[in-house]
Amino acid sequence: LALEPLVVFANDGPAPNVPTLSDEGYRMLCEDVLGFYKLFQPDTIRQYEAMGGKGNKNAEALIQKWSRGLRLFEEHARRTVARGDEAVYHKFSCDLHVLVAKHSADADQSIDQLPEDNERRQWWKRRKAITGSASEFGCNWDRDGFKKWSEWTSEDFYYHEVDTDHMTIKNSPLMQELVFKELGGFCGMDY
Repeated sequence: LALEPLVVFANDGPAPNVPTLSDEGYRMLCEDVLGFYKLFQPDTIRQYEAMGGKGNKNAEALIQKWSRGLRLFEEHARRTVARGDEAVYHKFSCDLHVLVAKHSADADQSIDQLPEDNERRQWWKRRKAITGSASEFGCNWDRDGFKKWSEWTSEDFYYHEVDTDHMTIKNSPLMQELVFKELGGFCGMDY
């Protein structure tokens, strides 16, 4: 059909050629899903346990949903990276905006201010080994990973940091203003 969008918005997610996990993180996801989620996304484990944990149909479905989705996402990224110079398999012929949750991208800075023996700081140090970010970061994706979206467009690339976290960026007034302003421009409307 050769359809192309008028504009692309990537909402706090990496380009397709940016893995979320290190090799160790991917191994854990495949071989020890509960251990992986205790380290990668503890809120999911707390929810799993509150639902009844091991043997509970709904709890098991929750873990399966999260792990299956992340594994598909991660395996696609790894296949894309393996393409080498052909990793960028499509260039959009439109502007591309990436919106980054600043609080999530800056998590390392706030955690580094905690005392060395703080439990959260110790957890974050262990988490660094399983993320695909640069080794000094524990966040899912570092800023360089987000900026790789620039390779995926032949038009203008816009990088926006939104003063919020990953879970609330979709409802951020700044994100909505950026999206609606851009879309309104195509309709001749000011936003």
